[in-house]
Amino acid sequence: MKPYRPYLTILYLSAFSGMTYMSIRENDTSMMIIIGIMYFILWLYCFITNLLTDYVKESNKIVWTISLIFLPPTAILFDDIKSTLKIEKKEEEKEINYNEKVINI
Repeated sequence: MKPYRPYLTILYLSAFSGMTYMSIRENDTSMMIIIGIMYFILWLYCFITNLLTDYVKESNKIVWTISLIFLPPTAILFDDIKSTLKIEKKEEEKEINYNEKVINI
């Protein structure tokens, strides 16, 4: 299991909060609409990725699906936490290079 490092969460929070601050300060509603569209795209990406990811425990997929539906701001945390919960492919499942496996006789 990988350690949790919130790089993307910090990036998302700083981008969304900075853009929101600027749009409120300038009283710009078009910027708020752009922020909403960007957030919806992020949420949709997280929701689809959640459904396609193989987790260590199947209950993780259920918990993330419910939290993304009922608590949409969890989409900001999803990308960072997902990497710690998903199944890593084993060496046998990765592409096998048969040239390395041949034994010279």
